[in-house]
Amino acid sequence: MKLFLMRHGEADLLSCSDFSRPLTARGYSESYKIANWLRIKNINIQQALVSPYLRAQQTLSVLCEVFPLITTNQINTLHELRPSGESSQVLSYLRLLNNKIAQSVIIISHLPFIHSLLTEIFLNESKIILPPSSIAYIDLHFYFLLNKLQWIISPKEIPDNA
Repeated sequence: MKLFLMRHGEADLLSCSDFSRPLTARGYSESYKIANWLRIKNINIQQALVSPYLRAQQTLSVLCEVFPLITTNQINTLHELRPSGESSQVLSYLRLLNNKIAQSVIIISHLPFIHSLLTEIFLNESKIILPPSSIAYIDLHFYFLLNKLQWIISPKEIPDNA
């Protein structure tokens, strides 16, 4: 399975709750930059899994503008993708998708969940850091010794004219 693991865009720190923190203007801009880069690279996304938190949902909406192939039937909002979510439950869900429908999945979530998932995927060997709006591409085989990080890209690494 091709797993694209994306951290939501930069979010406003001033909000009545963590759940309702919206993206900042920079968060939108950097998410668009990543989405356009993915489109230019002809990345195929068959399924999107997203946290129910507002900033993750807004990051997904940016992707949906750039990737019209992502339709509502290809999107699942999972409570398990919240910041304190259970990575083992998400890996089980990915196994199900791999066996049934999707060979290419994007997850949009938060820290510390992303770190927890990466630690489980790479058997506690993960030192990967994802700044806001960054994305990692992982060849996920579910046999942990075969999992391979292919690349990581952040908005700062993409030229403005790309």
